[in-house]
Amino acid sequence: MIHGEFGNWLESIDMSNSQANRFMKVVSELDSSKFLTTRNIGVEALYYIATLPEDERDKEHKIPSTGETKTVNEMTVRELREVKKTSH
Repeated sequence: MIHGEFGNWLESIDMSNSQANRFMKVVSELDSSKFLTTRNIGVEALYYIATLPEDERDKEHKIPSTGETKTVNEMTVRELREVKKTSH
């Protein structure tokens, strides 16, 4: 599809441009990783994982609000947001 047709196609499937951009970010960052094979991780969580620096995706993180230590694929969206705020 050419660029102008992409917007029309998004409208035809009732998807916003920002939602499409999130999906594209997830696929471009995580397409060959273990995260996409984990069906229990939702799209929002995958987006937060995809926007973490690559070296932060495989290590354990301490969750600020609970003190628990988890890997990103074990975290809730809320926990991912907390970790993302502290990883910058």
